[in-house]
Amino acid sequence: LLLLLLLIISLCSSLIVKHDFDAGMKPFSYQTFSGVAMYSEKDAPSKSSPGNGHSYIEFDLTLRRNIADRDAFIELIVIPDININDIGIKKNGNLHLCCNIDLFGQYGCSEDTIGQLIIPKKIRGLTRKTINFENGESEYHLKDFKAAVSVTAIHVFALSSCDSNLQLSENKEVIITFHGSTKWMNPYGHLPGDVYGYLPFYGWMCIIY
Repeated sequence: LLLLLLLIISLCSSLIVKHDFDAGMKPFSYQTFSGVAMYSEKDAPSKSSPGNGHSYIEFDLTLRRNIADRDAFIELIVIPDININDIGIKKNGNLHLCCNIDLFGQYGCSEDTIGQLIIPKKIRGLTRKTINFENGESEYHLKDFKAAVSVTAIHVFALSSCDSNLQLSENKEVIITFHGSTKWMNPYGHLPGDVYGYLPFYGWMCIIY
């Protein structure tokens, strides 16, 4: 009965996921959030309203840092979950997530990518966005940003905090928190791809509901 109700609600309303991440991210870390099955526009079984053939994830997040005395940035990525283990590189038995001076000239780490997440291979369906905090700015509002979905798979979004400006000293770290929502739109609407097969039956249930 609970599953039935959840499916009806998800069919009748937007698939909006609320986020309240107060635990905080420390420097040189990477964390994934939310996984939803998404169809690419090419593979979609239907392109009806409200999706109208478009597949995307829309972000409305307010990100905060506890110390704002210099410029710094974090990264947001959207990635198919089958590629989560392709993040970072193993070297001498250790997993390295961030491009730094020690890895300069290796694994795609260059002057332009220092402080970014290491993604050593080309990943289909990957979206990367840099979120810049200016000196004195403790809050950043990411609004109306849409990550297009081009691969049929469960997708997750993640944040990484690889910028060395987030590590102020050995005992002084910048902590990143955020709250807000993400909207997940498949080409036919808001229903997750892994339950699309239930659509005809639950469509009638939605009308009754």
